[in-house]
Amino acid sequence: DYAGVNRGTPHPAIAVVDGFGEAAATKSLNTLVALPWAAALEVMQTPSTGFDVQVLLRSAEAAVLTEPPEDLTPPVNAAKGPFVLGVALERTLTHCALNAPDCRQRIIVLGDSHFAADTAIKNYGNNALALALLRWLALADAAPALPELQAADAVLLPAPWHLWLLRLGLPLGLGL
Repeated sequence: DYAGVNRGTPHPAIAVVDGFGEAAATKSLNTLVALPWAAALEVMQTPSTGFDVQVLLRSAEAAVLTEPPEDLTPPVNAAKGPFVLGVALERTLTHCALNAPDCRQRIIVLGDSHFAADTAIKNYGNNALALALLRWLALADAAPALPELQAADAVLLPAPWHLWLLRLGLPLGLGL
């Protein structure tokens, strides 16, 4: 994703996604998501399965497919995006257990799992994406949305006594 490099990612193999469409699992997201070494998916509709298929994530139009993904200069004839990077499948089951509150089956297929790894979960909106996908899979998408967590050290302000120490102590210390 060479457009992602222009937006600040350190490597073209990291796809930056900022459009999520109207799929129920991701429609509440309004942030960037970084998918390192994502693979494009080919969606094949098979009506006999009964699944409703919705595209969750698409790459940028400037994305290209390369082999291997570490190739920094793609061939001129490389396939160009946008590519499907994630889909959601949902169907209503005909045979349910007794007293089952909901008889829906949900599946998410992504071309990347690295976005939720320890090294990437805090990048961009990856945490929000992971939570949104898990909520949808757990049939909890109708529940109120959780507030997005903010880092405790996003803004560093000194304690008031530190400011007084700097205001009084610094001029006195410099005078010595």
